[in-house]
Amino acid sequence: MFYLIGAGSIFILNKISPSGPCNPGLGVLAFMLLLIVSGIFFIISLIKVFQGNKTSRVLALIHFIALAFIVAQ
Repeated sequence: MFYLIGAGSIFILNKISPSGPCNPGLGVLAFMLLLIVSGIFFIISLIKVFQGNKTSRVLALIHFIALAFIVAQ
């Protein structure tokens, strides 16, 4: 759900404040913020997996896939 809201907000912010040739718009800044937050979520989930929390494996996998898609953009 978080990633759907993030993608929607990036789309809307990019329409409100588009990027120019020398300055990033709000959509680009939201994209960078989503990348950072997604990485933090993945690291936290990975730490929980190594601490022995088996339910965090699925979360770590979801965050890893989302992070891979964001980086591939």
